[in-house]
Amino acid sequence: MEPYLAFRKDIIGERYAVDGAASNRLYDNVARSVKYGGHLAATTLIGGFMMPMFEMDWGYVDYGNPLYNGMELAFGAGFEMELPWDLTLEAEFNYQGKSRRYNGYEYGSPLIETIALSRGFFRDKLYVELSMDQFFLNEKTEEAITVPNYCSTTRSETKMPSVSLFVRYVFSGGSKKLAQQEERESLMESEENAAQRK
Repeated sequence: MEPYLAFRKDIIGERYAVDGAASNRLYDNVARSVKYGGHLAATTLIGGFMMPMFEMDWGYVDYGNPLYNGMELAFGAGFEMELPWDLTLEAEFNYQGKSRRYNGYEYGSPLIETIALSRGFFRDKLYVELSMDQFFLNEKTEEAITVPNYCSTTRSETKMPSVSLFVRYVFSGGSKKLAQQEERESLMESEENAAQRK
């Protein structure tokens, strides 16, 4: 677990000011804020073949204006599991709670980010992974903007399923003679240091 203090400043953004029926577009340092937060991460090994992971980020964001100040919360989880035939299964999940901005907030629904199946061949020189990204759940967000005399809420649903095939091959490289020479030089330096200490 680690606490933190995050500052944001000197970020110029677009701001709408609504006064009755008139709206004005201004450019200002809209993102100046201080966040008092913490981050918690944990992992363990279960049964020698499954490793669950969990992380949580939380904090209070202060914009210097009670209208925009508030708590933020986000969760992340996942696991890695060893299967028969040297297969590895991985999955990642997340939940974005209220994410504050200078003029409102947004949040997202729980989302399965990735489910991947991978295997190494030829002493893990060849690595093949098949992954399904954002395949099982849609991402739903809600954005609320509240300023004096104006309030709006926008809801959206995004579907971005994809299937990816990742292949990596690691070639051997380098000179064995050079490695042997470096090892010999290191041994000689150790012997010289030992002789000097005597």
